[in-house]
Amino acid sequence: MGLVSYLGRLNYDYNGIYLIEGQFRRDGSSKFDKDNRWANFAGISGGIRFSEYDFIRELDIFDNLKLRASYGETGSQTGIGNYDYISSISTGTTVFGYTGAKVNTSWISAMTSSERTWERVATTNIGLDFGFLKNRLSGSFEYYIRENKGMLISMTYPQTLGATAPKTNNGNFQAKGWEFQLNWNDRVNSDFSYRVGFSLADARTEVTEYAGAVAIGVGLNNKVIAADKTGSFIEGKPLNALYVYKTDGILQNQAEVDAYYQTINASGTLAPVQGTASQLTPGSVRKVDLNNDGKITTDDLYYYGDANPHFTFGLNLGANYKNFDFSMFIQGVGQQYIAREGQLASPWFSGWTNQNATFWGNTWTEDNPNAKYPIMSRNGDRNNWNYKWYNDINISNCWYARAKNIVVGYTLPKHIVRKAYMENLRLYISADNLFEFSNVKDGFDPEHKSASGQGNVDVYARTISFGIDLTF
Repeated sequence: MGLVSYLGRLNYDYNGIYLIEGQFRRDGSSKFDKDNRWANFAGISGGIRFSEYDFIRELDIFDNLKLRASYGETGSQTGIGNYDYISSISTGTTVFGYTGAKVNTSWISAMTSSERTWERVATTNIGLDFGFLKNRLSGSFEYYIRENKGMLISMTYPQTLGATAPKTNNGNFQAKGWEFQLNWNDRVNSDFSYRVGFSLADARTEVTEYAGAVAIGVGLNNKVIAADKTGSFIEGKPLNALYVYKTDGILQNQAEVDAYYQTINASGTLAPVQGTASQLTPGSVRKVDLNNDGKITTDDLYYYGDANPHFTFGLNLGANYKNFDFSMFIQGVGQQYIAREGQLASPWFSGWTNQNATFWGNTWTEDNPNAKYPIMSRNGDRNNWNYKWYNDINISNCWYARAKNIVVGYTLPKHIVRKAYMENLRLYISADNLFEFSNVKDGFDPEHKSASGQGNVDVYARTISFGIDLTF
């Protein structure tokens, strides 16, 4: 693959108050046809340092006050092969004619496109930097919009096409987010100083255009093209959109089961067949027929939210007292919807595997009618209804805060270490993932991905280590 870029940049600074920068680049890639190989991208950014104005200085409030903004575009060519725009021919043999003789054959391996070109990634940003009290209190706030224009995606075509279609510039994506940081640094006296830093950020995404989008799937919709043509990106919704069935409690007795079947048993319903060993029983969930067509189908799925982490935060603490030093970093997520997948996501997901002890004593029984989870069953159809075909009660709204790192150190006085011909000697103890606060109660780590079962369990070990920093 060949890639050629021409770059240019222009900066202007007026008295440290007005700051402007312009950028231009022209990129060419051999991944595209020669008629669409080159594209131009530009960006501009500017800032005003209000704290440099005389009247702001006279207020004696701000040590730093800067407003900045920027807009820029870059190109992307990810997701396509080096020479996908060139047709290739495959060869083989087949039996043909009355005699049944083998003959040589050849065919075009796949469809190609010479019209696709660079995907454009545009970012708009506006921010404010500030500092008070001789910069002991400082921080920043940023708001940004990121747009992917003309994403190189695989569209879904009718199967009658009879070939694999190439990726084309038929997708648009947008993310809007903000970031906030606040820091406090102070020295109480010559022996003691401390610092506190806090950050909070969030982003919301939307697939603004996805040509040829396929049907909505139950659970997580985040695939380019799902094997069953469902569960793909959904136009007008965020990445990782969750679609589930709305529920209205749990069926408590056989009379409620029979009455419920009368309302959702029209032709085409996904409910287990009444009168068979798989039929619904007391303890099963009551899915809501949202479109009132007398049956439960995928048309009754509703948008629950997205599975992206929101309100991510971090807390940095630090202090120095004489020769002692301390630091701590806490990281967490304020909200994240999780649809647990895999062998341990529900009781008897597969009968031959180990079971998740989280469900023990927490599923519906006649003696526990107000249980958190529906009835535990070895019946596959009933399990699909209650667990695998996600209901709103199967989604967890997770949050956590974890102490990612804690360090306590002591630096020996200089007059001692220099007697041993050393410049510096520091002893420290460090702890990683020492503790966390979380509402995740299904047995998995709060940072664990949604998948569960063999090969999908992430281990976050708690580690305590001792160390020496030595300088000669």
